[in-house]
Amino acid sequence: MTVLLEDRAQSAIRRLLAVAPEAGRLLPDPALSAMTQLVGCDAFGIGETDETGYRLRQLTLPWVEPTDPQVCDGPLPTGLYHDAEQIEREGPEFGIRDFIRVGFHTPRGTVVQLWFQRHHRLFAERDLAILAMVEPALGRLVRACASHQPAGCLTASERRVLTLVAGGASNADVAEELYVTVHTVRKHLENAYRKLGVTNRTAAALHVRGTS
Repeated sequence: MTVLLEDRAQSAIRRLLAVAPEAGRLLPDPALSAMTQLVGCDAFGIGETDETGYRLRQLTLPWVEPTDPQVCDGPLPTGLYHDAEQIEREGPEFGIRDFIRVGFHTPRGTVVQLWFQRHHRLFAERDLAILAMVEPALGRLVRACASHQPAGCLTASERRVLTLVAGGASNADVAEELYVTVHTVRKHLENAYRKLGVTNRTAAALHVRGTS
């Protein structure tokens, strides 16, 4: 599909391409502003889940208080997705007329997903074409923000695991409490040790106690 971009859209794309990654952010504010300008919508959100589908962070415009932290079984889907017929079947009860999502794997093993909702009209082919056009640049920015995480900064999952460990829980206890596998608990601990520069659970737990 050939897309003719008006000056406003061209300006938004230039701003998106010029945005520098920011440590600790899902996306910098200028990138979020550019995306909502490129794809007009009634509601917009961006969120991150770990490999178990547990919500780590979420931002919605307008703001909606998150409910169940377990978003799905496993990580959020990646890639560009739009199925208007499915939304017609399932969305009306939630006041949603149409929905687009685009997700990306990050170097931390998480998935960051953006979603766009319309309540009274459908997205057009042009909206999908624009998202497909900026998807590679958007993905690079998402991954760069994740890669620029400050040294020693733990993810929410890692901090949850270490908090339980600091309270005396075994790996099996932590796995049962968080509804994950023991392998996942071990992986979170390994990542936390590396970030904190320690070699055992006692030292890592002491760090969590000292910063809580």
